[in-house]
Amino acid sequence: MTEWPADAGKWLPLIDHGRCEATSECVRVCPYNVFEVRRIDAEDYAALPLLGRLKNRVHGRRTAAVSLTA
Repeated sequence: MTEWPADAGKWLPLIDHGRCEATSECVRVCPYNVFEVRRIDAEDYAALPLLGRLKNRVHGRRTAAVSLTA
């Protein structure tokens, strides 16, 4: 596994839930294994604009998330 270039805990990936299509591509290509695809949290879903909520529903209410086991 490649070493993380920064100190642990100083960087956190940002996920645009309104644009994520839950295809798991981020999981597949990330060399640091920090992503997972799972059901979107209610708080994140509620924060999406109407179009983002509709798009997320089309994708099964799933989105990328930062894996806590990474």
